[in-house]
Amino acid sequence: MRTLVLVAALVVCVPGLLAAQSPAASAEARSGERPDEARTTAAAIEAVVRADYTKAATLLKPLVDNWNGSVSEAAAFFLATLYENGLGVPQDLPRACALYTRVYSGTGPFARLAEPLARAQMTDRLNPEQTRECVMLANVGVNHGFAPARFSLDADRSVAIELSNKKQEVVATVSQQGEEKTFPLQAALGSGSVFLPIEHTVLEWPRGSGSLRHFVEVAAWVPLPDARWQLAWTLAEIADKQVLSVAEGALTTIVGETRPSDVSVRLRELVTLEVNEAGSVEFAILNGTDATRERVPDVVERREREDELQRRRAADQKVNWKRRRDPGRAPSFAYTDSQACGGILLSGWSAERAESIAIRADRFFLEQTPSPRSFDLAALPPEIEVVVNVFEQGQRGWSACSDVTTIGQDQNQETWRAVSGTMRIDLSPAGARDGAASPVRATIQIDDAEFRGPAGTSRAAQPIKVSAVAVGPVP
Repeated sequence: MRTLVLVAALVVCVPGLLAAQSPAASAEARSGERPDEARTTAAAIEAVVRADYTKAATLLKPLVDNWNGSVSEAAAFFLATLYENGLGVPQDLPRACALYTRVYSGTGPFARLAEPLARAQMTDRLNPEQTRECVMLANVGVNHGFAPARFSLDADRSVAIELSNKKQEVVATVSQQGEEKTFPLQAALGSGSVFLPIEHTVLEWPRGSGSLRHFVEVAAWVPLPDARWQLAWTLAEIADKQVLSVAEGALTTIVGETRPSDVSVRLRELVTLEVNEAGSVEFAILNGTDATRERVPDVVERREREDELQRRRAADQKVNWKRRRDPGRAPSFAYTDSQACGGILLSGWSAERAESIAIRADRFFLEQTPSPRSFDLAALPPEIEVVVNVFEQGQRGWSACSDVTTIGQDQNQETWRAVSGTMRIDLSPAGARDGAASPVRATIQIDDAEFRGPAGTSRAAQPIKVSAVAVGPVP
């Protein structure tokens, strides 16, 4: 055991720390160390001198809890020596290494003593896995509170949530019939994070079907620079052999210089996860700037969306993005793809991505409009707008919920507005999914359309039709 290091440190440092017990001397005891920390550290060192290592460890541990702030370097150093030698605590070389590393990253007198000890741990005493654990603990903190968890999903499938030293992140490993696959979880993992217990929620969906959907939630208190702590939350679904990221956000914020002493927060008071009255799985962050309520798509929907993205990427590869066209040309009124959001905005664009149509319709207005929802383009109510944009070059920045695109400084665009014709808006279920409620598909058809732009008027040679599944709240 390296007790000689501990004895040498005691000989060098005890006089100064004992002197720090007086208010007059405490300001000069150590840069960044508060008087109460110096007194407690001095008491811990006196306990070491008496060989009362258990009391020394008990006194020192609280002084290194606040990993994000100004950790007492003296306390961290002496606690590291106890962990390295197994005095008053079980021997824990990775933890000792992390504490030494934390100290030598500082600027105080103990940094010079700690640096060679940390390097010696990594090169001489720790195996590769222990070295990775040292790095993890040094970055996150020795008291992060993360507790690994394993949940049984069904007869032959389970998931394990762990803090991976190798990947330096929180991961989920799905096991099924002897096969394992690991996925990263977008959990908050930073200096000083304090984790809550992992939550596993099972929902029957659709109701009465016997089919189960499994969700895991990871939450951690994350220190903010202005003496506050924010509860960061991550939601993921275990679907088949995959772990699918669903959402992340901040659930609440509290004020305090030190880490939260009570981490047994009731998540369901801050965020809900349930099958709603409409039969859909949804989560809701109840308070704060990240407050939201969103439906959680199932695996089939996710696959359809991914297929749609792949199709769009393939279409984009066929576009000549460098080609320039006359922005004053008449619109083609031919659109090969579209997107929608629950606002409702329906956007469609041409194959060469150099023309778009945007139809805005206030959802509350549509709720009050009886079917069939038909409108005269020559006398549109203020709640509805129909415009076509013609661009000089193909545009990449299409958005599902905005027709605004980023136009280069050397590019031009012209806008055409509908002046005559009829428009019909149909809202219908996007397709039943095992009896559960589905998103709404918005389908818009414009007949005998005439638009006015900088070059005069232009009439569509055939009906304009765009259709897409609306994302978000819909009427």
